[in-house]
Amino acid sequence: MKTLNFTPNRILSQHHRQEIYEGRTSLLPQLVILGAQQFLAALPGSLRADRHCGEFEIHLVVQGSADFWVEEDGFRTPYQVRAGQVIITFPDEQHGGTNAVQEPSSLYWLRFRLPSGARSFSGLSSPETKELKADLQAIERRVFQSTPEIAACFSGLLVEHRDGQPHCSVVARSLFNQLLVRVVRSANQEDTADEDVSPRIRKALQWINQHLHESISVNEIANQAGLHSSRFRRLFADQVGYSPSDYLARTRIERSKTHLLDSDNSITYIAHALGFSSSQYFSTVFRKVTGMSPKEYRCLHTTSSEDDPTDEPKGD
Repeated sequence: MKTLNFTPNRILSQHHRQEIYEGRTSLLPQLVILGAQQFLAALPGSLRADRHCGEFEIHLVVQGSADFWVEEDGFRTPYQVRAGQVIITFPDEQHGGTNAVQEPSSLYWLRFRLPSGARSFSGLSSPETKELKADLQAIERRVFQSTPEIAACFSGLLVEHRDGQPHCSVVARSLFNQLLVRVVRSANQEDTADEDVSPRIRKALQWINQHLHESISVNEIANQAGLHSSRFRRLFADQVGYSPSDYLARTRIERSKTHLLDSDNSITYIAHALGFSSSQYFSTVFRKVTGMSPKEYRCLHTTSSEDDPTDEPKGD
């Protein structure tokens, strides 16, 4: 499984660690903030609505997934960003996390400003800067596949900020310019996410989705893929971004959300229908993934009839 290369300098909780450089600790004037963070459990309130004046923001999800929304034409458009994908938001766009919750994940991110007027990016000529600015502003795909080179640029930028070696700003400048170019290239390429999943792992994914209601083990899934358990675990994590057990749990939780909102079935019934051994275990996993209990999730997303604006007052 691909891992986050970072050294936390902020331990916000036992489940949330960050490495962040901003303000005086940033090596580049155009780099507003650079960071990496790891969420071992869902963190409510960590992705509230935000808007960055004149600043682009780029996230690269390394492990897990993240559910974002971006305001587009007056509506909040949802985006699920999986491991190995990038999401970009443009200056002045309002955005945030679904329900303001950051789900379990590891990611890199940065915010930056484009040079104003006729100014150039440091290290680039005026024509090169003009072309790169135009290409960044013309990106149409908000979510797209990352590359090892993009991840390496993020990792390298963190190393230069962290270690403070001689000429670190020179190296950081080169890495930053490379990162922007590679983001433009990746945004303009065809999405090859499905091609990155081998036929055996794809077969395992299909089998999992067809047997969510059953009590199944990782060994059973590996057998369906025709692989030894240890090799299956390694390939699955590398290609999917989760361990098999994490993927199974998260897929069940996603399925349970539909049951919670589209039926009146009890939480215990839903838990057993999706292969959980008990409602207590279901609630524990649900809270770890979403940051709230199944009951809280149902209440949050279900509008009571008393609050329905279409209800007409009854006559006397």
